[in-house]
Amino acid sequence: FISGSGATDRNETIGPLKPFLTISKAVTDAGYATLRLDDRGTGASKGDAKTTDLDTEAADISAALAWIRTQPELKNLPAGVFGAVALMLTDKRKNYTRPSFIITYGAPAIKGTDMMLAQVEAMMKGQEPVWQQMKPILSRRYALVASDIPQQELIDKLTADVMAQIPEAQRSNPALKARIDAEVAQMSSIRSLLRYDPSPLYKDLNTRWIALYGENDQQAPPDANMLPSTVQNIASWIFIPGLNHIGQATSNGSPALYTTLGKDVDKSLTDAIVFWLDNITGNQ
Repeated sequence: FISGSGATDRNETIGPLKPFLTISKAVTDAGYATLRLDDRGTGASKGDAKTTDLDTEAADISAALAWIRTQPELKNLPAGVFGAVALMLTDKRKNYTRPSFIITYGAPAIKGTDMMLAQVEAMMKGQEPVWQQMKPILSRRYALVASDIPQQELIDKLTADVMAQIPEAQRSNPALKARIDAEVAQMSSIRSLLRYDPSPLYKDLNTRWIALYGENDQQAPPDANMLPSTVQNIASWIFIPGLNHIGQATSNGSPALYTTLGKDVDKSLTDAIVFWLDNITGNQ
């Protein structure tokens, strides 16, 4: 199991929810071995969570995959990766340990900048006039974050861009400045996510892949993350009705509701994963 953006523990804990633990248990109950690990600087793992990005996530899970293949009882079995950026492990330009298959749920299938815009648009459904005003501003800022300019220069430019939208008389307000500083820090911390572009990986993809999406996922809207026809011979795109980004059954996919729904990962998601695994492994 590999987490997505942001450092999380082995269960991908969100308040009382532990999605990775639930999915792992369902897969284990079906007869498969699973390995979950805490990201750098979280749980029992050492390191600095602030320096973790998608590349370090991929490198760490590659090392975990290599370790699996040293275990006598597992080394001759297919070993795959589940997680939002599992596709990164198929990159032939990198010296990653290659998975036998990959499983993703709510994973970005488009450029990170486009993904973030699709995410915000989904969350602002019903507020079209406001979205049309925000879209060019966010597009400009996301492009800036995804650029190669040095970190401090990025922070300075983002701060200036945000400040330009604030009436001059309010710019000296300490509370407002603190909010802007926090907003800029958060945006500058997701550089690797906004730079992520899976499209080059589609060209020579030869790893079996199931890409699952929930109908009400606002963080990875399914209609914005269709796979190209060039990978349809090796990848399966599966739409699951009624699920949000973490696999809960709900008609409202707002991230603000994840911890208030009182629901775990829905069985429709775990059943789809196990069904696909049984089919590709011949496990009955």
